[in-house]
Parts: sequence; C-alpha cells; structure tokens
Amino acid sequence: VPISSYTAPSINQYYLTGLTSLVGTGSDPTNFGNPVNSLDIVEIAISSGWPAIKWWDWSGGFTGDAPVWKLPGTGMPYTGWTQNVNNIPWVSGLTYTIVSRAQDKASNYEVPVNTRTFVFDITSPTAKVNLPQEGINASANSLPVITGTAFDNVGLNRVELRVKHLTADKYWNVVMNDFDATLVSSAAWFSYSTMN
Repeated sequence: VPISSYTAPSINQYYLTGLTSLVGTGSDPTNFGNPVNSLDIVEIAISSGWPAIKWWDWSGGFTGDAPVWKLPGTGMPYTGWTQNVNNIPWVSGLTYTIVSRAQDKASNYEVPVNTRTFVFDITSPTAKVNLPQEGINASANSLPVITGTAFDNVGLNRVELRVKHLTADKYWNVVMNDFDATLVSSAAWFSYSTMN
C-alpha cells in the first residue's frame, strides 16, 4: 500500500499564524524493488473542519460536502510534492484538516488517508486586571491577591503578570519575593498561580 506524508505543516505545528504552501512526500514501501517507480500519484484535500465541515473546492471557497481531491501543483512523480495555498482565506479561530492519499500503479489507495489538523489563529488574546481597581485615585492598605480575567478565541496558554513599584522604580521579583532594582522589565513577567 502506498503512503503519503507532510513536511509542512509539521506534525508539531497545531497552531498556525500563516500557511502559504503544503509540502510532502509519497512512496510505495510495499514495492521493495523500487518504491519510487511504483508510486503513481498523490492527491490532497482540505477541510474547514469544526464548526462547519466543508471542503476546499480549489476555485475559491469551502463549498464541498465531500473531499475535493487535487493533484499537487508541483512534484510529479509526487515523491516530493508542493501545493500553493496562498489563495485560501484562512479564518482565525477555525480548525482545518489537510488530507492526502497516495495511489500506486496498481490503483491501490493509501488506507487510511494521512491527515494533519491545525488551528489558524491570528487573533491576539486579551487580559484585564480586576483587583486592584484601575485609576490614580484607587488605593488599598493591603492587597492579598491580584485578580483578573483573560480571553482568547481559540484557547489560553497562560496569563503573565508584571508588577512595578512606581515610586521606587522597581519591578516585583517573584523569586526574591520583593521589589528588585536590578530586574529589567522584560524579565519581570511571572505566570498566574490560579485561574478559574
């Protein structure tokens, strides 16, 4: 049975901020005599995935109800192939699945097909401090906790904080548990300890 694989996007790229081309390979390892020459074609298809599964029609939209297979634009005989996808209007927050299948010269298709799923995300997350309250007139004689909220359209990885003593011009050092005059602003961020 022939096989196909991807080199771009790579297997560890689940979140993408851009994708202009698909790159992959094809072979027929069951033909030990010549795994290259026994490969016939590689076909690819792209699904818009969740929340509405539609397939890219290769003419401008996700309109297909079933996979719309296409031969890659370059790479014949497809042992190493590339397909330009610069014209696809990726939507931030949506999940997409790329599917490829190889076929050998005996008309055997790759089973199961090879898939690569990713989330396209170019939307920045937001964060807000609720306590202490914002404003020059806000004051407190104690601050046991700092609370806030954060949001992202895909999912949050972590929230980081930075606290500065304006009068002393020092940042809070979470390791020293004190304000530190030697700590630069870029190194003063620390992660939250609890998030509900």
